[in-house]
Formats: sequence, structure tokens, C-alpha cells
Amino acid sequence: MDALLAFAAALVAFRLAGSLARRWRATGRPELRIWAWSLAAYAVAAAAIAWGEAAQWDARAFRVYYAAGALLTAPLLGAGSLAIAGFRRAGALALAYGGFSYTKETHQAKVGPFELSMKEKQQVDVPQWAGLGSIALGVVLLVVGGKKK
Repeated sequence: MDALLAFAAALVAFRLAGSLARRWRATGRPELRIWAWSLAAYAVAAAAIAWGEAAQWDARAFRVYYAAGALLTAPLLGAGSLAIAGFRRAGALALAYGGFSYTKETHQAKVGPFELSMKEKQQVDVPQWAGLGSIALGVVLLVVGGKKK
């Protein structure tokens, strides 16, 4: 039964993603494109749940579910909300949702002509509340923006 419910959710989500994509092509509003991709990612995650429930969960089904559901759906929803607020680079922000790393060079010691330096790898984690906050901001903007018109 769980597999059928997940499969139905995947079909509905794919249908809604297609509807949003058609609206985006008609209007050119960037948030519709981002939300269409988010719903498509959700549909893939729901299909992975159906796969896992029907054929017993394995590493492949879980990886598809985790990548589409956890790593793509929420950041893209937040990016769509940020696009409504006027952040046109919201898609790039969504890619950094989980965090990013960079290498920082530090100078440890300098003795005469010799210099000792190290490269440190730094990790910046973007907290989950930031993505959820951007989704909430988008909802508030939709409600407030809808009342002004």
C-alpha cells in the first residue's frame, strides 16, 4: 500500500511540475521555473520511495531518495521563494544550501629566507533553518504581496 501511495504522489508531483513549467514558459517568472524543478525533484524522491517499498530498500533506492528529496527539493523551494523577493541568483544560492568548502593558506613561520605556510581546508555549513526560513519568507511575501494587488 505504501508503494502505491508513493507512486501516486510521484505522478501528482510530476503533473504539477509540468503545469508550473508551462506557466513559466507563458510568463517567464523565474520562481515558477525553480519551483517546477523542485516539484520534479520531489516526484523523483517519491518514485524512489515507491521503488524502495516495492522492491525492498537498498543503497541505490536510498541514494536516489536522499539526493532528490533531501538535497534538492527543500533548497529549490527556498530558492523559488527568494526569487519572488527579487534575489535573481537564488538558484546559485540553492546549490550552496548544504554548505561549501574552501582552502585558506596561513603563514606559520618566517625564519630568514625560509617561510613555512600551511593550507587549511575550511567548511562552511549552511544551516537547514536558513532554507526553511527562505521558504517561510516566500510564503509571507505571497500573502502580503497578494493583498496589495
